[in-house]
Amino acid sequence: MKKFILILFGLFLVISCSSSDDKLIVQDDGNPIQEPNDPDRGINMNLALSLIFVNNLGENIFDPLNPLLNEGDLDVDVFGINGYENEYPFTNNNENSYFINFGTTIDEPYTYSLMLKNYEIKTEALQQAFGERGWLQYKITFPDDTVYEVKVEGAQRTSIDYYPTKIFINDELKWQQPQVNQSWFMAITIVK
Repeated sequence: MKKFILILFGLFLVISCSSSDDKLIVQDDGNPIQEPNDPDRGINMNLALSLIFVNNLGENIFDPLNPLLNEGDLDVDVFGINGYENEYPFTNNNENSYFINFGTTIDEPYTYSLMLKNYEIKTEALQQAFGERGWLQYKITFPDDTVYEVKVEGAQRTSIDYYPTKIFINDELKWQQPQVNQSWFMAITIVK
């Protein structure tokens, strides 16, 4: 009987130890999750970039209380698979307002800004292209033909997703993420 109990205990131990741990994945915050991410989901980089445009006097040119420029006069393009695609002003159904819009920054005092966000609602082909190159890029053209190209480079997290690491405006480094952070909120002021 003792042997039988030892065999059952050993069998129980073998079965419990052999149950699969391969589904145990650590999230970006270090906490384990049991199920892996869907391998068919799009590759993405969370982003909420506030671009605050001010004039030489420091006045916010898009502030609704004292607008110096109409936001509808902007042309904002997103770098697609092989080049820039027109994205703003939006079509009548407003489908692209998720990743390009105007609003307030997350910091106090709240400042009106152009918000550039991630591509997660874009096509599967564009998400795949992003996964291969690891960056997002926008082109902002003002009515006076002043152009700002904003490139956001990313690094891969422990999952298939990315987080922002560097932001270039017209090829000049304007922001860099400290290595220990993986923030996706940032605000940059540009003197136009």
